Amino acid sequence: MKDIVLLSDETKRKEVIQEVDSLEASVFKLLDLIEKQILGEEGLILANETEIYFENWKPIRDRVINLAVNGEVERAASITQGEGAEYVKNLEHHFTMLNRYSRNKADAFIMEAENAKRLARTKTMLTFAITLIVTIGFIALVIRTIVPDLDYVSLAIGDMVRGGELKEVQVSGTNEITEMAHGLINS
Repeated sequence: MKDIVLLSDETKRKEVIQEVDSLEASVFKLLDLIEKQILGEEGLILANETEIYFENWKPIRDRVINLAVNGEVERAASITQGEGAEYVKNLEHHFTMLNRYSRNKADAFIMEAENAKRLARTKTMLTFAITLIVTIGFIALVIRTIVPDLDYVSLAIGDMVRGGELKEVQVSGTNEITEMAHGLINS
């Protein structure tokens, strides 16, 4: 705004006014995006208040521009340094609060994501450990039920081969080794 007041070249002043209008449109687009994307009711209220506050700055800007264009540079400068400067200071405060709120929400969101990641990793490791323990238990059970019978059958077959006589092999259970032993006995 200071440039608009201080410029005496009308062409340059119009360029600066167009730039201000363009920047204003960009700010409104960003504020609309913030309103759509911001997290939480408090953030939405803060975004709406900031947008309204920014909208209410336009009449002050327009008054300064009209005074400067009409040659009333002293009055335009007075508004820019007084009412306009105070309004801009408050507007900057609104934007700072909105920025701080957004950063805090983003930090909280990142922390929640990290916690969820740690929890998922912990659950995965716990599931793997449980699966490993169950698998080892199952293997131990199989070994405990089959290996003794297998050893007994193997010794009995070795004795039969060396002695040439059939011995009774006593095994019990319902596994493949027991079936093989009974098959040998019955043959």
